Amino acid sequence: MSDIDAAEEIDQPIEVEEAVTDLNSAIRRVLKNAIAVDGLVRGLHETAKALEAGRANVCFLASSCNEDNYKKLIQALCLEQNVPLIEVPDNKQLGEWAGLCKIDKDGNPRKVVGASVVAVTNYERASSMSTLYTTLLLAIIGLVLGFDINSALSLDETTLDKVISNAKNKLLIRFDKTSTRGENEVLFGNVAKTARDIDDILVAFMSIEGFDKEPEKAEAMKKYGVEELPTFIMFVDGKEVSRYNDGEEVTHKTKFNKWLIKQGVEILMEGTAISSFDKLLIKFISTTEGRDELLETVKEMASSDKYKDNRMAQIYPKIMDKISSKGVEYCDKEFNRLKALLASSGDSINSSKRREMKDKIVILEICKDSVTASSSTGGEL
Repeated sequence: MSDIDAAEEIDQPIEVEEAVTDLNSAIRRVLKNAIAVDGLVRGLHETAKALEAGRANVCFLASSCNEDNYKKLIQALCLEQNVPLIEVPDNKQLGEWAGLCKIDKDGNPRKVVGASVVAVTNYERASSMSTLYTTLLLAIIGLVLGFDINSALSLDETTLDKVISNAKNKLLIRFDKTSTRGENEVLFGNVAKTARDIDDILVAFMSIEGFDKEPEKAEAMKKYGVEELPTFIMFVDGKEVSRYNDGEEVTHKTKFNKWLIKQGVEILMEGTAISSFDKLLIKFISTTEGRDELLETVKEMASSDKYKDNRMAQIYPKIMDKISSKGVEYCDKEFNRLKALLASSGDSINSSKRREMKDKIVILEICKDSVTASSSTGGEL
């Protein structure tokens, strides 16, 4: 080997895989793997497009960005699409992690271009290249949204039957792959977190990753009749009482929440109705007696510590006030008005207002159904 060849070999930077020891190192690894599969978009325009198209799995926003309208837009879109938003202190730091720089022969970043916002969009392809990538991304989502992805009891083919047969009260098991859509992890993490404060329910996760190569997992799926993923099964005292699968790759949040409510489990989710408020609303619509007391009860509930930060809870008393002044006809008229407005407005309505209208439609639909039910049974309106 010549001296020139030797020198060239020495000059090549040797890439050492960084150990993941904290949130920042986890973010760096996630972004690095996303870049490797062309799964990262950078800048306001491309990130907003990815969010509006439902392609973004998680967004990273630089806290140092001094454009308030810029930040508010990204925050509103993430909230509307239920996409986790993680803030990184410095835009130069985010730009470096997002690959907007040159790396010199010593492996140091040079000519770093700042990035105010980036989004991971190719989660499935990126996760398929690395199980660790999947774990890191879900861990970041959990840290940001305040739930622990390990809140659910983890089962395998040897513990599944034992847990089911020995569980007291309610047991909710999710059968799914480990590498799945980020939206599903957010939803399930929310359920697992809430369940920790409910005495009579245990939430568990049964991974059937690689079931086509592992006979034990395939047998477990067959035994419990799991044909589509994800499938949720509710057991009570060791016996199956109900199951949920909507056939969608991303679990339908509203439908899933309604199913949970039927099982006696109330989980507070943004954009879905709240069963305790629904009961009072339906009672309010079905009679004209005691409406003032019911409205006052709802207002007190909405302002309580449990619900004061919940958008949906704040809508109930407003709708009930309108019903008091305009009659139950308001429900149908307002429902149709908002639906038509959303359908015809295109992008003229900002994302925050659009989200508010969609939330209101969810509750108005309950009003409409209640009015119809009361009319058909001859109830007082």
